[in-house]
Amino acid sequence: MKKILSIILTLTATAALLSGCGGSKQAKAIVGSQDIIEGSIVSKAGGYFQQEMGPETEVKMFDAGRDINAALMSGSIDFGNFGVVPTTVGLSSGNDFKVIWIACLIRQSECLIVREGSGIETVADLKGRKVAATTASSGHYGLICSLEDAGLTIDDIELVDMNPTATYAAWERGDIDATYTWNPTALRLTENGGKMIMSGAELAKTGHPTINFHVVRREFAEKHPEQVKAYIRAVAKGTALYRNNEAEALKVMAPYLDMTEEQVKALMVDEYLLLEEQMADNAFGNDTAAKSIYDVAQFLKDAGQLDSIKDFDFYKNAIDTHYLEEVLKEGL
Repeated sequence: MKKILSIILTLTATAALLSGCGGSKQAKAIVGSQDIIEGSIVSKAGGYFQQEMGPETEVKMFDAGRDINAALMSGSIDFGNFGVVPTTVGLSSGNDFKVIWIACLIRQSECLIVREGSGIETVADLKGRKVAATTASSGHYGLICSLEDAGLTIDDIELVDMNPTATYAAWERGDIDATYTWNPTALRLTENGGKMIMSGAELAKTGHPTINFHVVRREFAEKHPEQVKAYIRAVAKGTALYRNNEAEALKVMAPYLDMTEEQVKALMVDEYLLLEEQMADNAFGNDTAAKSIYDVAQFLKDAGQLDSIKDFDFYKNAIDTHYLEEVLKEGL
């Protein structure tokens, strides 16, 4: 199977093309984003980024974390959000960004979905089956971990690399037997003949916790620290609205996602951290987030998905909490 590092080399080439088109220095903040279901959905839908960072702030949407990695590497965006695997792969491959916010601790939003009637009841039943995952994503990591815990390897299945949108289309065509993906695609699949047999919550219990992060390009952060704090305020306000006034947050999110409020509520199944919870021991405190990134790096290397990794201190030093700590002191 093609290694993640080879994918990053391709992304680096793509990044060079993106850089040639847009340049690496931005006069305004450009936020790279994907619709991971967490507090920043409220921030985007409610215009919080523009309110906090200026009306010229642009939000660019991407299909997966690996695409955001490429854009960050090129300098065509300044901020991004993705899971622990794109975070780890990006840092291990020389993408110079800082981790500044924990969006959520994954519980049910990322999961392994199998087709009803396929004869797949357990992870072990995936042997020889066609399984979709977005390579270099947290879903890919979840799949590898699930297989390992069941005594299988990635070579025991037919892995199909595709993003969530393509995964749903392939599911409808009957081209795949299973997928490890995330919401909203995961929920749509369970409503269309799929059933969940593994989730992020279960992976966490077996020693494979997954976390979604927000990051900023180091160069941008050092030049524009106030914009980094403004970004954190925008994300923190979105999360706070959901945690403190769920009904109002759902009203904001539903039209943005083109869903009903009930559908959106069904998607909000992870642990979303408030500003004052970011430094807790299950988050940035006690080096928990740094340990998670390092553990993923070691796992991917052992699984043959990364040729080389950095030491623990490297990943620890990529986390910079002083921005959110200043916002916490200043208040929202």
